[in-house]
Parts: sequence; structure tokens; C-alpha cells
Amino acid sequence: MHPSAPDRADRSGRRDGGGMAISLTPPGETPPAEGSISEAHVERPDGGIWEHPALWAAVVLLGSAVVAGYFIARIFGFT
Repeated sequence: MHPSAPDRADRSGRRDGGGMAISLTPPGETPPAEGSISEAHVERPDGGIWEHPALWAAVVLLGSAVVAGYFIARIFGFT
């Protein structure tokens, strides 16, 4: 605490020196995370067919075309 700074207490009763904290991190640098326990993780493998939405979109469109074709065939008397 600076010698001329008043000794104040906040609502919780803690004493505050009245000054600003000194940052030890240089400007432009990211400060380290406090209490970080993260580690590098292994990237999970590709999920195979389940992670290919274009394939599933094609299956849905083909199925809807088959159903629409069935109803069109019914309208024109082919079934």
C-alpha cells in the first residue's frame, strides 16, 4: 500500500489499499488463466458416414422424389 493512500474497508470488511493492481503481463500478451487445468486433447477420429450431411441430404431428396413420383403415378393412373 502506498504510504499516502487511505486505508479503506469495503462492505465485506476487507481492507483495500486504494491503488490499482500492477499487471505483470506485457501489453498485447494474453495473461495465463488462473487455475487452468486444461491439457492438449487428442482429436477424435472422423465419425464416418454419420458426419457427411451431403450424403444424407441426397438420401432425403431421393426418398422425397420417390414418394412424389408415386403420387404423380397415382394421379395419371399408372398404379
